Amino acid sequence: ISQETLATRVGMDQSDISKIERGVANPSVNTLRKIADALDCNLEVRFEPKDPNDPAFYPPDDGQ
Repeated sequence: ISQETLATRVGMDQSDISKIERGVANPSVNTLRKIADALDCNLEVRFEPKDPNDPAFYPPDDGQ
């Protein structure tokens, strides 16, 4: 799919699609959702700890 076609489907300027593609722009979640819809894809946003042993994310199991 071309940037022009995607831009038309999303309702954006082609130059904005180009900026996102090149990593120059940081799109909002709403914009990402529109792009995903235009590509017939699901949008999944996940937060994962850099350190899987970080107790802030996985507190110790105290048996309760």
